[in-house]
Amino acid sequence: MGVCPQCQKNVLDKGKFYGCTGYREGCTFTLPKKWSGKTFTKKNIKDLLLKQETSLIKGFKSKKGTPFNAKLKLVNNKLAFDFPNPK
Repeated sequence: MGVCPQCQKNVLDKGKFYGCTGYREGCTFTLPKKWSGKTFTKKNIKDLLLKQETSLIKGFKSKKGTPFNAKLKLVNNKLAFDFPNPK
């Protein structure tokens, strides 16, 4: 899928998540396949690994079930929402 931002090894599809091939050497980097009700595309994961962020993704769901749109980005190698500025 791409290069691990933590240890520079490959990130692969592990079935239920995306994980770094360096986990045996102690790397803990993983990405979920689904987050806040939205399943990620391979392009989303590749963008995260290459550019540290995705384009705007529509259809996330909050804990209360409210739909929202956001970009995803990696902050300290952890997944985070990046909300668009309201106009």
